[in-house]
Amino acid sequence: MSPFLFIDKGQSLQQQIHSQQEKLQNCLACPDVWIPLENNCYLFSNTSATFGAAKEICNRAGAYILEDQSPREKSLTKTKGYDKMWIGVTDNRQEGVFVYESTGTRVNNGDWVKGQPGGGRNENCAVAYKDSNWQWHDYPCNHKFDYVCKKTKGTFKM
Repeated sequence: MSPFLFIDKGQSLQQQIHSQQEKLQNCLACPDVWIPLENNCYLFSNTSATFGAAKEICNRAGAYILEDQSPREKSLTKTKGYDKMWIGVTDNRQEGVFVYESTGTRVNNGDWVKGQPGGGRNENCAVAYKDSNWQWHDYPCNHKFDYVCKKTKGTFKM
């Protein structure tokens, strides 16, 4: 698709503007099987994976593992029937310092269950539990859980 607007003398200016708006909306839509919410697109896993595998799958799609969940994201997540799911938070880089995997930014006020994180060197990845209202627990990264990939609308190739 060309980024330039070409004048077509066979169409009115209003028709041409409408056509360009439709093309722009298509660019900002989510890819097939991704679910739109506000300015983002979400891909819900249909199989469980280790934290590393989930990260790789999301990264290959130009996305990252869902990190902080807004109230609307929590509502969307509840519809999928997951019991536990990875959150893109880890202390793999430095023990005891949990960061958002996508940016490396330190988690200051994570949505941890009381007493968490508490796993020391054995539990370096964050999992959201349905039974704790989707609050976080630290967990061994080699276990397999569901996950959600997130990316901003329009951050994919056409």
